[in-house]
Amino acid sequence: MGIDISRTAEALLSGAGSCGEQGTIGDRKMGSKVLAKAEWAAYFSHLHEAVQGKEIKIEIVGATVGDQILVKSTPLLGATYEVKQDMLELLVEGMTHVIERPRKITVQDEEGEVVAIEVIDLADRHQILTFA
Repeated sequence: MGIDISRTAEALLSGAGSCGEQGTIGDRKMGSKVLAKAEWAAYFSHLHEAVQGKEIKIEIVGATVGDQILVKSTPLLGATYEVKQDMLELLVEGMTHVIERPRKITVQDEEGEVVAIEVIDLADRHQILTFA
């Protein structure tokens, strides 16, 4: 039995995360960008504003953990990348999800709006954040 993941997550995992890559689905323009590590703190300090009014889903996919849905649908209250601790903190209602030592972050947007973010951590787990 294979791992069941969403189409957006599948697109991110299949390599659509190349820097600057764009495509179209129907009439919608989709694009993916790998963020440079130097951009992480500034990007996540503004993420809440960019996805305001959208619900977040957090999936964790990895060889040792399979596919787990950590958060199904809740607003993102805040996000911070702590440079000194090398950790990404995502605050959602009722919990804080911490991703320690991320090594690659890919953002997928649709017509300029963030639809998904993939964070690959040091243990090669894919933490997939989708917004709807």
